Amino acid sequence: MNPSTLFQSTVTRLKHDLTRPALARGYQDARARHRTLVPYASPAEVLSALASTSALSLPERDAVVSALVDERQRTNHPLWQTLLLLAFEPMLVRLRTRVGRVRSDDLDQRVLVAFLGALTVVRPGPFLALALRRATERLLFPSLKVARREDEHAPFDEETHPPDLFAVDVSTRTAEVIRILEAAGGSELREAMLATRGTDETLRAYVARTHPHATGAERASAYERLWRARSAVERQLREKLRPERMAAAGAA
Repeated sequence: MNPSTLFQSTVTRLKHDLTRPALARGYQDARARHRTLVPYASPAEVLSALASTSALSLPERDAVVSALVDERQRTNHPLWQTLLLLAFEPMLVRLRTRVGRVRSDDLDQRVLVAFLGALTVVRPGPFLALALRRATERLLFPSLKVARREDEHAPFDEETHPPDLFAVDVSTRTAEVIRILEAAGGSELREAMLATRGTDETLRAYVARTHPHATGAERASAYERLWRARSAVERQLREKLRPERMAAAGAA
């Protein structure tokens, strides 16, 4: 992506805002309301916990994100918007790439506005990071059909444009997908799929994060094992979900 000055300046300003005393006071008030925030003494520590290199599991991250979204919807304090925008910056960068590859303040602004709109409609709870991405896409792409059609002709990159197995209603179908994943490969495959298909983490980054003390050969072996398992279960999910989507389209 070639982000415009607007996108870059927004991220820089938000990082600086985290040091403001007023935001720090608002955070301490929220720690008393959310057990998941207690381990983190400052907004900066929360941001570190939500980074892709963090040791937190996906459910643990979702719990932290849920606390931030709950506060954002409850108080509208600028701290929560700041933290969430910075935590989801990698996702927003990838969405920005999808809507257009030229420098454009207007496209930058649309991505940011769509994400802020998503924060008002999602419900805190399990799989919230995934729900936020889907809600942002729903708000963003209807107004950018031309950009999306043009982007469909861009070179396909498996890691940055993965097959979206979660493109169904998150509230009704994600639990079913999770059950299939657990039956096919247990909790290890479930966590890997949620990280690499439900968020923007690559499989190599996931393996590095979850095997911090492994040798290079051990990481390569884990990557190969998970890659094969992921490919197999994706084929199974496509075969299962495609007939249901076709039936739903016919009914519509």
